[in-house]
Amino acid sequence: MATSTSNAQADRLKGPLVWLDMDQKELDDAYDQSVYAPNQQFITTRRRLASEAMLKRVTPERIAYGASEDEKLDIYKLRGPTRR
Repeated sequence: MATSTSNAQADRLKGPLVWLDMDQKELDDAYDQSVYAPNQQFITTRRRLASEAMLKRVTPERIAYGASEDEKLDIYKLRGPTRR
């Protein structure tokens, strides 16, 4: 069963090969997640909202492992098992 992505690639004229059997467009698409995950924006928004909601409920314990402010580790301790 062919996907719409593979159909679109099959319908276009392939350019010069730049790596193995891939032209520049195929190589670029291999590293572009939006080509293979059209719902990427939805997932990113859902992850951001879930993170914001969690940060409102749980305050991290900050542990320093060095002298600067960047050298601190945030530890999120939960009271019980997590739900999915």
